[in-house]
Amino acid sequence: MPNENFAAAWEAFRAQAVARSRLNRIAPPGNPSRLGYLALGLCGEAGEAVWAMTEGTPAERVSELGDVLWYLAMTEVESGVAAEWVSPPRSGFSGSTWRLMHAACAAAECIKRPVQGRELHKDALRLALTGVASALQSMARAARCTIEEAMAANVEKNHTRFGAEGFSIERQREMDAARARGEVSHVG
Repeated sequence: MPNENFAAAWEAFRAQAVARSRLNRIAPPGNPSRLGYLALGLCGEAGEAVWAMTEGTPAERVSELGDVLWYLAMTEVESGVAAEWVSPPRSGFSGSTWRLMHAACAAAECIKRPVQGRELHKDALRLALTGVASALQSMARAARCTIEEAMAANVEKNHTRFGAEGFSIERQREMDAARARGEVSHVG
């Protein structure tokens, strides 16, 4: 489990994520598409974190863990369901990457229900999000960083990419075009 100051740091990170997310540009509040977008992001970033842990640099590992944390935070806020930050099992590196992918996909499976117009099973989502949090703690330990360092890396990365105003679809499209021209190599 993270240190005793973690709860305040996590709440501050969640508040910052909400303030800069601009999810209203994706869909209006209450629209299940917002949860669907977050589920896709959670699974995609979990995959990028696994890549970073196996092939990336130390900085990429911390950065990608931070991205998963962002989607975890936003999923908590949007769904009203919070992960429990419990001490993770000592499953080793490969076990933690498998657990992250499993938990992220389990969260997406839960989120599929309201996207289909069905009831969200909050207990199942809480269990899945707790699994994400647990796996992230194990992966952070393997990456020799703290969850707080990964959160800080995410805040810095988003500020560098999008400035003080936060996420912008237009800026993201510009970055996609730069990648297509070969000016930027990393997808994340």
